[in-house]
Amino acid sequence: MHYTELTTTESQNLNEYILGMQTKESQPNSRNNNRNDNGRFIERELYGKLAEIAAARLVQGQVDFSIHTDYKHTPDITNHFLANYNIHVKATKNNILEDSLGWIASPFDPIVANPTHNDILLLYVFDNTQVFLKKSILSIDIQGMWKPCTYLQHKHAIHYKNIKHIEDIF
Repeated sequence: MHYTELTTTESQNLNEYILGMQTKESQPNSRNNNRNDNGRFIERELYGKLAEIAAARLVQGQVDFSIHTDYKHTPDITNHFLANYNIHVKATKNNILEDSLGWIASPFDPIVANPTHNDILLLYVFDNTQVFLKKSILSIDIQGMWKPCTYLQHKHAIHYKNIKHIEDIF
């Protein structure tokens, strides 16, 4: 999906979401309040939502543009065709070295802490002009492969080199 392919509604929802996140993250009790990476946090949120839009198109679902205040980890896409599955989306920037691609998640995220056979994980990559699906797997197939992230101590990471052998489901 090229960034210019967003519909008017998707663009409006995305703009409202990012503005809401900027407001939320600037509050005194924000989880980002004591860090100097608020701009990077918003950038990651933007990439994540763009990937969710691409994923929603893939599975003919709907993106959750809600801004949650309780930091609960819920599926990113709703879809009545895949109602028995939880669809989770992660995104990362492109890297020249394919094996160094990686995605991050909270250690409390169900896809890390307690994956099930019903959790589908769609891993997207961004380059300068588009987003593309790199890997589509069941979260249970990578259980135990998430490792503490070296540059974000409160996150876990999974690297493409460790999962590229797993068969895609889409």
